[in-house]
Amino acid sequence: MKNIFLLLSITLFNMSYSYAQEKGKFRFGIDIGYASLNEADDGGGFVYYFEPKYNITKNMNVGIRCGGAFLAKATENRNNELNGRLSFIDIGINSSILGTFDYYFNKGNSSFAPFIGAGAGVGFVSNTEIDFEIFDLDEEDNNTNEEIEGEFVFGGMIRAGFEWSKFRLSLDYNITPDTALENLDGKRVGTSKNSYLGITLGFYLGGGKWKNNS
Repeated sequence: MKNIFLLLSITLFNMSYSYAQEKGKFRFGIDIGYASLNEADDGGGFVYYFEPKYNITKNMNVGIRCGGAFLAKATENRNNELNGRLSFIDIGINSSILGTFDYYFNKGNSSFAPFIGAGAGVGFVSNTEIDFEIFDLDEEDNNTNEEIEGEFVFGGMIRAGFEWSKFRLSLDYNITPDTALENLDGKRVGTSKNSYLGITLGFYLGGGKWKNNS
């Protein structure tokens, strides 16, 4: 993360003009980053967001955030009665469409704009437990199920960060209800936690400009 912040700082300080948003204009943003689970569910993954937005005032905008996360939770090893080993990996796919609102702390005299925001909407969540059985006789259980099932849920998120020129750094906590955890045969084997913290770096197009250059 230190290298990312350093690269962002160097890029921004070498830019001559600061473009961001103005009232009544549209913008389109793309963000990618890392998803971190809580300590009880060790693991992480990859997040991506696409977000068209409309500036309702100089300091506020509304939008629709589309995207999601690919999550992989910690592996658990156990000895089974056949003198083999079972390894469990919980793979989660979270997709969502959220209506969003952001408020920016900027008065038009700086290109640096901290913000806070929130969103709510609907998502599709699928969690699959993948198990590998390795026996002394080199036998493997290759059960597969090509159909990926999931659940539609209501969720939300809160976020904070800053924009500087066309770049954007954000921390967002995505609140998603727990859903069923299934194995590759489609059988329910438990529940899986789906909330995660997203750390993203992105950019956007359009929106006008924050700083009024004379």
